[in-house]
Amino acid sequence: MRDSPIDLVELIYRIGWFVSLWERRPDFPGYTFDPKDLIACLQVNRTWRRTLTPLLWTVYDSSAQASSILAHVQSTHLRELTLFSVRQQESVGLIKRNPSITNLTIGITNHTAKLLGEALESLPKLRVLSLNGGEDLCNSWITELLGNVSGLEELELKDFEELRPCRNPLQQPFLSVTKLLFSSPWPMNPGFAQLFRFCPQLESLVFESSRNVFSNFPAEEISGNLRECCSKFKSLQCLVKGELVYSLLDEDDICYMFQSTQCLVNFDMPIRDLTPKFCQTLVDAHAAHLETVRIHLRRQSSDRFLMANKILASCPQLTVFELVAGSQIYYPEDILGLFEQPWRCTNLRELKLTGFQTHGHVLERRVAFLLQTNVQNERVKKDLWNSMKMGADWLETQEEDLDLFLDDTDTTTPWTWVYAKHPDPDPTLYESLASRGWTNSMDYTPAEMDKRTSRLNKIVHQLVFEQLSDSPRIQKVTLEHDTFSRTHLRIV
Repeated sequence: MRDSPIDLVELIYRIGWFVSLWERRPDFPGYTFDPKDLIACLQVNRTWRRTLTPLLWTVYDSSAQASSILAHVQSTHLRELTLFSVRQQESVGLIKRNPSITNLTIGITNHTAKLLGEALESLPKLRVLSLNGGEDLCNSWITELLGNVSGLEELELKDFEELRPCRNPLQQPFLSVTKLLFSSPWPMNPGFAQLFRFCPQLESLVFESSRNVFSNFPAEEISGNLRECCSKFKSLQCLVKGELVYSLLDEDDICYMFQSTQCLVNFDMPIRDLTPKFCQTLVDAHAAHLETVRIHLRRQSSDRFLMANKILASCPQLTVFELVAGSQIYYPEDILGLFEQPWRCTNLRELKLTGFQTHGHVLERRVAFLLQTNVQNERVKKDLWNSMKMGADWLETQEEDLDLFLDDTDTTTPWTWVYAKHPDPDPTLYESLASRGWTNSMDYTPAEMDKRTSRLNKIVHQLVFEQLSDSPRIQKVTLEHDTFSRTHLRIV
């Protein structure tokens, strides 16, 4: 009797490798250990359970699994190991039994550093290491701990306190890490800045935006150390938890960081505002190399779109550009600064722009509703007027001006300046986009998209896609709440 394909061990094992043990976290960039899909596979039959059980134990996370079972874990298949609040002796024993570990997260103190160092030397495949909760440590502990881990690529220092610089830095071994992640406040760890001197292969620097993380940030010292010791450095990033930004680098500190390398390829950080100084420093130093620029704005000046235009017009290697801004009231003509000069980013693949939805724009939709339904209710008109006065300083204070505002031909509203330059958006815009392979995230037909989109947004959409006509690799465009994508590219 021939075996069923569903019971072929080789096939089952191969399938198991593609079953994810992780779920994406909705509140933060990253994943949470959740092997429910693989556990479901174990319940198919005995063959599946026997074959796939070793894969289940390629990951152990004490924060997601009961730490009381650690003493019974005899697996030698672990690839990813996370240990919190676990006795050091048990941790070391488990690490030594699993020489194939590639990702390790573990706590460290000055009392356990030496024991942990011996365990790490038994992990020739270790690539990613996260050290948590170090107190009263010196950089020499870090370098001695990791100096013999030759394949380590990524190092995270989380919740550290009082990490001190070395007294004899020239006697410390070099680390092989290419990526450093800091999830600890800088004021409490004066040794962080010196740590860069021991990482000659460093390419990427990542911060987590937590409380006070950038307070007293030694930007000038860090920039000097990176420039002197890390010739391969090319990526600067700050992880943001959703829309919550606790701490921001000052403009001068960011400009210092721009000077830390001659070839910045990736910039992804929240900043207070997109100012001329920030933009000019970035473009002057790195326009020829930048490939990814993601900017999250806390404040919004009237010329932020003009500064964004300068980046798009100056960086020919750009593949991803994001300008994410919160909703604030401003004059809609600001958005036209985005098109001041032709964009030169022919390699662009993804574009995201938010922050051009104005208070007046919201009112425009309300007015359109009133006009379409011919509402004459005085209470509704009064409520509309009050909301307009609260958020739009361009309005007069006389209530009789409301009737002028409700008139289609009125020329006193702030978006009429935009309309004067672009009076008639193309009525076939969305049909044209559809014919070129573009679809919207809500699966609206071109007619539905045309009906639901305000006049101001239509103008912005038209101008953006006109600029992107010379970007044949573009795949995804997000404009405020509208996302367009395509899979069939026109490569020239």
